Amino acid sequence: MARVIKAVGPPVLRDPLDDGFAALVRSITYQQLAGAAAAAVDVIARRSAGLMSFVERYRKMAELPPPSHSPAPASTRSTRRCVSTCRNRWR
Repeated sequence: MARVIKAVGPPVLRDPLDDGFAALVRSITYQQLAGAAAAAVDVIARRSAGLMSFVERYRKMAELPPPSHSPAPASTRSTRRCVSTCRNRWR
């Protein structure tokens, strides 16, 4: 590398902010990207909060005691008729 620098000379780097218009465009672009990134992070945060809320509700539901599978009393006439129809139909 030293031979190349000796033969050609040191690299001349141009300051990217020399041009005022280029600096303005770069600044506006970065602001827009920052705004879009902030909006994306906000969406992710809201979705994560919703997911965690769902997980907590599901955990609470999962802690319920197991259901008891006992027959329900057929106290009314229409309920007894429905039970009778179902028994006759699926025997």
